[in-house]
Amino acid sequence: MVLGLSLLPLATVVAITFAGPLFVALLSASMLGERVNAARWTAILVGFAGVLIAVRPTSEAFEWALLLPLGTALVTAAAMS
Repeated sequence: MVLGLSLLPLATVVAITFAGPLFVALLSASMLGERVNAARWTAILVGFAGVLIAVRPTSEAFEWALLLPLGTALVTAAAMS
């Protein structure tokens, strides 16, 4: 997280880490066997689309540093699941 903050703008890092709750729902279905209905899957996809809109990824602007806050969100979600 700290390395991501040093390499990327604060708004980008915060927007990417907002994907954490989405990963919690995804991991709870796979790791814990929770049943996630279609409405929740739709909410997860809409939420992830919101993260993508906030970050505005393009092939020209893709940096490896974008994976750092995404990894932080994933690890935090795994700890919460």
